[in-house]
Amino acid sequence: MIVNYMTIMQKQDLLIYTASPLPNFIKNLKLPWWKSTFLWFFLRTLRHRLFLYKRAMGHFAVTRSVLEGLKQNKINFCYNPQFAHRAACALVLSCEEALDYAINLKKKGKIDYLMAGPNISVLPSNGRGLLAHPLVDVCIVPSQWVKTLYIKDSPVLAGKIAIWAAGIDAKYWTPHEATKPMSKNILIYVKTKDAPLEMVFELLTKMDFIPHIVHYGNYRSDEYKQALSKCSCAVVLSRSESQGLALAEAWAMDVPTFCWDPQEFVYKKRHYSQVSSCPYLASATGDRWKTKEELERLLQNLYKSHSSYEPRNWVLHNMTDEICAQRLWALFVSHQQ
Repeated sequence: MIVNYMTIMQKQDLLIYTASPLPNFIKNLKLPWWKSTFLWFFLRTLRHRLFLYKRAMGHFAVTRSVLEGLKQNKINFCYNPQFAHRAACALVLSCEEALDYAINLKKKGKIDYLMAGPNISVLPSNGRGLLAHPLVDVCIVPSQWVKTLYIKDSPVLAGKIAIWAAGIDAKYWTPHEATKPMSKNILIYVKTKDAPLEMVFELLTKMDFIPHIVHYGNYRSDEYKQALSKCSCAVVLSRSESQGLALAEAWAMDVPTFCWDPQEFVYKKRHYSQVSSCPYLASATGDRWKTKEELERLLQNLYKSHSSYEPRNWVLHNMTDEICAQRLWALFVSHQQ
C-alpha cells in the first residue's frame, strides 16, 4: 500500500524516490522548517494528483507503473517520504537530487541497498555522474542496448547494471471492441524530427490507406487511445527508444507496429550506432524496417499477415504493471541472496 507522506515508520521494505525531500528552490526560500515541509508536501501532493496518474510521457509513466504494480502485488513501500526512514532498499527512479539524498542516507546506515534508474540521466556521465557512485548497488536501465551504451560511457558500471522495463495499464489500454484488421486507417506516430514522415505519408496515400498523424508530446492519453482504436496498425518514426512505452500502449490496444529502425543517432555531437527504436518489438507485436521498400512490403502484406500478430496477448504476458513490478521486486530480492 502507499503510506501517507507524513507517516513515520520503523522500517519499510522499499522506498521509492522521484524527488528529494526539500529541493534547492525551497531551501533557498529560508523558511522555518515546518513551513518548508508543508510547502513541499503540498506541491508534491498537487503534482501527484494532477499529473502522476494522467500523463503518459517520460518518467511519469514509469513512476505510475511502479507504484501501481507494487500495489497490485501488495508489496509494502513508501513513495517520496518527507522524513529519513530506515529501509531495506531504496529505489531512485528519477531526479539527481533525490539520488544524492539517497546516497547520503546510505552513508548514514539508514538504507541497506540502493538501486537507481532508469530516468536519472541520459548517460551515467551526465551531471554529477552519481549513477556510477560506489554506494549505488544497482543501476537500472530499460533495455539491452542502453546497458551496452552505459558501460561504454562509464566502464565502472560493468557488473552493476540490471535491465528492467516498466509496464502499462492493460485495463486502460484495451480496445472497446476488436480492432478491425481490414481498416484502411494507419496511425503514424512521429517522435523524431528528421524522420521520413513525408515519404511514409505519401506511400500510405499511394497505397489507398488513410494516414492519421500523432506527434510525441502533443497528445493526451485518451486522444492516443482513440486514434489507435481506429487503426489496423501503426507506423512508428523514432530514431531511438530506451524502452518504448507508446509502443506497448499500441500493442495493448491490439495494434501491431511497423517501426522505423535506423539503428543510429547523434547525441551532443557524438554519433552512436547499434541503438534501437524498438527494443521490445517481437514477432507477435509487429516488424521493423529501414527503407521505403521494406515498409511497402509490410504494408502490402498487412491484411494477409494481420492474424499472425497478437500484440495485446504479448503485453498481457510480458508488460503489464503487475508483471513488471514483480520483476523489479525480484531484482532486489535476488541481490539480497
